Amino acid sequence: MNSNINIKDVEERSNDNKSVHARCSLSTVRATSTPAYTMAGTVSDLASIYRAWLDCTSQGRWNDLPKYMHSTYTYNGQEFDPQTFVTLVQREANRFAGFTINVDAILIDDGAQCLSCRLYSKGRPTETIFGYEPPGQDVYFVEHHFAWFTAGKLSKTLFTLDFKSVSYQFRHPDAEYALDLLGQSPTLATKTLSRQSLEDAFGAYLGCVNDWKMKSDLARFCHSEMTHNGEKLTVD
Repeated sequence: MNSNINIKDVEERSNDNKSVHARCSLSTVRATSTPAYTMAGTVSDLASIYRAWLDCTSQGRWNDLPKYMHSTYTYNGQEFDPQTFVTLVQREANRFAGFTINVDAILIDDGAQCLSCRLYSKGRPTETIFGYEPPGQDVYFVEHHFAWFTAGKLSKTLFTLDFKSVSYQFRHPDAEYALDLLGQSPTLATKTLSRQSLEDAFGAYLGCVNDWKMKSDLARFCHSEMTHNGEKLTVD
């Protein structure tokens, strides 16, 4: 969500190219309407809790936000109690008019009680953001969140922001901007891989990158044409 705890900190981290490598079993949950809130820790419940938490922020229901949060909550390395976090998020959300959050896709690891969420939020800035003056129109923020749950409540979140696309919208307010949504991507697969095969393939892809073997091995893992952060690229 673009109601970041300290939006200036995001700008400072946007050029940090360090990456975190993780490996887990994932179940995919496509963007749908928000299910009823529950406190259990199943796949559907984790998605329900997280969607309800995002809805509270999107709809400005600040008094409801803490009930989905653990008594201690860590957000990008900073520790908060629920009420302190709510106060800071409310302050950031108030920097935008018409602020809303939408889920694009969610991946869930029920065993580890965590999920990954790609979401986009939008709002019309009412003050300077990232050093840019308000463009007088909505700006879209695309984010990727990793969230962990303790006893059925949100206890930790790590997020990254697509700062490049945000900067483009501020610098080119008259240009057309189209979201590249996973939920609208066509299915290109000609065969279905098992969960373990998907994990193995992605692990091998990361190994190819880490071992600097992309020139010789990348074509094994990527289509000849692909979309990377909204940009059409060829494997060459």
